[in-house]
Amino acid sequence: MRAHGVLLGIFAVQSLTISALLVALYAARWPTIPGRLCSEAVPCAVHFSERAILPGQVGAAPGLVIVGNGGEIREARLAVRDEARAAAVEHSACAWIDHGDAVLSPGLVDVHVHISALGRSWEGYETATKAAAAGGVTTVVGMPLNSLPPTTTLGALDAEVAAAETTAREGLLFTDVGLWGGAVPSSLANGSAAALAADRRVLGLKAFLAPLPAAAGYEAISEVELRALARVAAAEDVPLLVHCELMAEQEIAKLVDRARRAGDSRTFRAFLATRPAKFERRAIDALVRAARDTPDLRAHVVHLSDAGSLGRLAAARAALGPPTPGAQRAGALPHRLTVETCPHYLAFAAEEVPDGDTRLKCFPPIREAANRDALWAGLEGGHVDLLASDHSPAPAALRLRESGDFLQAWGGVSGLQFSLPASWTALARRLGEPDPRAGAGSGGLGLPAEVV
Repeated sequence: MRAHGVLLGIFAVQSLTISALLVALYAARWPTIPGRLCSEAVPCAVHFSERAILPGQVGAAPGLVIVGNGGEIREARLAVRDEARAAAVEHSACAWIDHGDAVLSPGLVDVHVHISALGRSWEGYETATKAAAAGGVTTVVGMPLNSLPPTTTLGALDAEVAAAETTAREGLLFTDVGLWGGAVPSSLANGSAAALAADRRVLGLKAFLAPLPAAAGYEAISEVELRALARVAAAEDVPLLVHCELMAEQEIAKLVDRARRAGDSRTFRAFLATRPAKFERRAIDALVRAARDTPDLRAHVVHLSDAGSLGRLAAARAALGPPTPGAQRAGALPHRLTVETCPHYLAFAAEEVPDGDTRLKCFPPIREAANRDALWAGLEGGHVDLLASDHSPAPAALRLRESGDFLQAWGGVSGLQFSLPASWTALARRLGEPDPRAGAGSGGLGLPAEVV
């Protein structure tokens, strides 16, 4: 199938070498908290599959992967079954494992996960990394919220790292974990943002330009503060990630009040009207201005929903040009502005969301089917750099499933384990390909993670 070959090229893939995307995002830093998948002893084995995803290969094909003792990948190449068996004979000390037509793939990297381990009973590192592993993800990068306190100070970072390391010592951390640091007005003013950027446990800084609920424990920064934060990130050679919406609190309050007075708060249409695409375009424009004023900055647009913004992103990339010599590194992407979108923007459409199904409320929102098609076209055309889940857990009570009130429900899509299966199924349908195993072991959303 072409579908999974295309998708595994779109997700950030952890393979024989770190992908160009991850080099561009992380610079010389890499997740420092190893999970069970990478820390447990792995016996020597020759793995074969009729559907192997290999570096440099588009689509699935028969192939082998030879893994040495301890998990080192010695070789990965195309091979029919007889060739693979011959290789197993040559490596007589290694086990022969024939996976049949189960997919054999590199582990995926999800760079946008709200683990929410501290200060809430919403989730934690055990369940989040177990879900990730079930979906074929072997590295997750945690966002600075919705933990309480959020990761905006060194003290909060220490607590977050301690929580992950404790889970690892208990043998319950199932993937590698990295962390983003957060930036809010107070942390920028008191130097905490600069201290986080300088700490090698942090892979980069994340900021919001849109107001958040008070319960989030996080605050938006202004565009003036964004330019100052850009200088902080560039000075430490870490990327700056920005939530893809910008609006004033009064502006969003007016839109919500209008939708409330219309009396249809159980419809997704009412919620969608409160988050127009212009909010996304404003945020992109603000980040581009900051990047233009800060030549060494590497900027990343988080969870793009609006396909209409792809043109301005392409124009901005061309205008910004390549990274400066000081920020350029081997294997890095040739532009300073990167962008991600999410599986839920590719698998769902606003017209299809049932009334009251607040599980699909997120910021920015899922948009119309025509927008979904345009996002796919952008992805296939190389205008979007990666997919990330934006997994955001919350108690069912906060989702207001009983009332189904989209305007009051807590936002965020919980679907870490379904990122690849859902995207795979959606792309297979888009390409007109059969998906004979859809639903197996994956809640009806698509193919399960099979062999990673």
